[in-house]
Amino acid sequence: MSIITWLSQNASVVLESPASTTEANAGGYDELRLRCAADGSDDLEYSWFYNGRVVKRAERTEIKAEYLTVRRPTAGDNGIYSCKVENQAGAVSSAHNFALSIQEEGIPIIATLPQDVIAPVGARVQLDCAYYNASQVKWRRVVNSNKALTGLSQLSTQLNNGTLIISSVTLADQGPYECLGFTDTAKIQQAYVAQLALASLKEFGESSFEPIKHLYAVGHGKRFEVACAPPAGFPEPQAYWTRDGRRLSSAGRVRSEGLQLVIDEAGQADGGKYVCIAENMAGRREGVLTVVVTAPPKIIRHPGSKDLLEGQNVYFDCKAEATPYPATSIEWEKDGEPVRAAPPRSAEPNRIQWNTENGSLSILNVELNDQGQYTCIVTTEGQDPVRSKEAELLVRKRLQFSPKPVDRKFEMGIEAQIPCTATGEIPPVIKWVQTKKLDIEGNVVEDYRPPRTQFLENVRSHNGTLYFAHIGFENAGVYLCAAVSKQGVIQEEIRVEVYVTPRYVKSPENKTVSEKRDVFYDCHAIGTPTPHVHWYFEGVAFDDQPNKIPFKNYEIFPNNTLVIRQTIIENAGKYMCMAGNKGGIRRTEALLCIHLKATNFTHCGRQLGLNAGAPGESDGIDGDVNGAAAQGIGLKTMAIACGVAFGYILLVVCLLAFCAYRRRRSSEKMPPQTQSDHINGVIG
Repeated sequence: MSIITWLSQNASVVLESPASTTEANAGGYDELRLRCAADGSDDLEYSWFYNGRVVKRAERTEIKAEYLTVRRPTAGDNGIYSCKVENQAGAVSSAHNFALSIQEEGIPIIATLPQDVIAPVGARVQLDCAYYNASQVKWRRVVNSNKALTGLSQLSTQLNNGTLIISSVTLADQGPYECLGFTDTAKIQQAYVAQLALASLKEFGESSFEPIKHLYAVGHGKRFEVACAPPAGFPEPQAYWTRDGRRLSSAGRVRSEGLQLVIDEAGQADGGKYVCIAENMAGRREGVLTVVVTAPPKIIRHPGSKDLLEGQNVYFDCKAEATPYPATSIEWEKDGEPVRAAPPRSAEPNRIQWNTENGSLSILNVELNDQGQYTCIVTTEGQDPVRSKEAELLVRKRLQFSPKPVDRKFEMGIEAQIPCTATGEIPPVIKWVQTKKLDIEGNVVEDYRPPRTQFLENVRSHNGTLYFAHIGFENAGVYLCAAVSKQGVIQEEIRVEVYVTPRYVKSPENKTVSEKRDVFYDCHAIGTPTPHVHWYFEGVAFDDQPNKIPFKNYEIFPNNTLVIRQTIIENAGKYMCMAGNKGGIRRTEALLCIHLKATNFTHCGRQLGLNAGAPGESDGIDGDVNGAAAQGIGLKTMAIACGVAFGYILLVVCLLAFCAYRRRRSSEKMPPQTQSDHINGVIG
């Protein structure tokens, strides 16, 4: 259960002791006791101020809850006493303060007490202050409680009679002003403070009327009530209702009851604009409220039933005689449930859209589950909703492939089949025909007009599926699937191509050769269509990226044989031959190693690097390359082992040297006798 916190809008300082202000100003009593009077919930927190400065506990000052006590007050305690009250609901400062004026011989006596002033920005402000027995009267500003005092603004003028004039007050001028009285002989100066506050008034906002609604409507003949919540202002603004420039009275069928606008038995003439006006010395603000008086809605055109094919668009219309939008809106139900739709001009358009203004319902590309009974509902603010007659939407399944047949490629000699299925309101009959003949490259070589319904012996059509027994090149062509029913005819053409996957009849082999020798790599592949052959060196294509090949001493013959002329070390590496056609891609690889006679090393490219020894020349024996690779790996392993052993020996030598150095340093620091004993002990 939540607890509502509240705080009164006003607070005041009340004299508790002595009994009257006259007695308090007479002096000679034991204590001055003041109370901060305010109402509120929860624990209230109180703060006390003396001439605008925070009062703290002292030897003669005591603060206890809402009470302030000053013991044995004197003329030095004269001034303005104020307070502030706070809780969770907010804070309020005292509007009525207490002015203490104890009269003592030889000190100034306040004659005209400065009064708090509220003024709008730009106004002329006058602060009056006068003392008896004062040789000088001076004004100064008080800022930030107990902090330093500041001078007056350049727009301030103090008259000879002690009056302070601010010609055009600004936001920076608000705050406490202190009037001081001096004499030539008195050690105690007198000071009284007055607050200068700026008047303010905010604008009306979205929450200026209660209850908060996007539309204020009332049914014809019914009662209407709305409250004006005037904007915040200081001082608190006065608010009232007007219509057509005239203030509403507190009596009559259309009246103002405080901040409440009341309309009894609303008629069409009562609709229109009502203005709530808020005023204070800061100015005037207006909040405009438009009242709509509505009439009962009536449907004059009911939606009609529809019979459509799946995928078509449907439009339902529902026309009503009613108070215009937005007082009236039209929504839809399907089989008693609200239609889920996107409003017009939605950022995410929906297949289903309705227009609340004209009552239309649109469904794009209707589906089978859109079928049902549709009802439009006319809703007018302040009136009972009205329902239309039901309109039936019948959706018939359209004739369509499920799924569409697509182009196919088959390996020659396999058992192949191509399904073709279609659905519709009436089950269709599926028929296959051949419209064109293709060659092995996929080019049209014959156009059948009319299409052929009789196929070759190895082809048959059954229940919508086209079967090929040991499909061959003679079966390549363009075939058409047709679905026929009373709903119509649909058809789809596809290409059927036959291929033989590439196969190598001669492929390159690994080679190890000496420098300045010619190397031949054969790569012959067969297939249908004829495969396209491409050579690669270390993954880089010879024909597509010749600039990235690190050598130029090569040639590729029309029969796809690769020749390396007068081999050099840059020729060493991996060569790949790739053959492909519509049936797929095949590749084969070979490694070329170059023996360097000057160093007796064999280089096999990036994959294997340098290998020691002279393996002898080979015309394609894999063992030579594998042996070179093994030798290379052995040399690398031996080098790593030697490096590790050398590092270990170096570490041991360094440690022995360091230990000898430490022993020598420690013996140098020993006294002679200790050193002798130590040596004798070691020897003995």
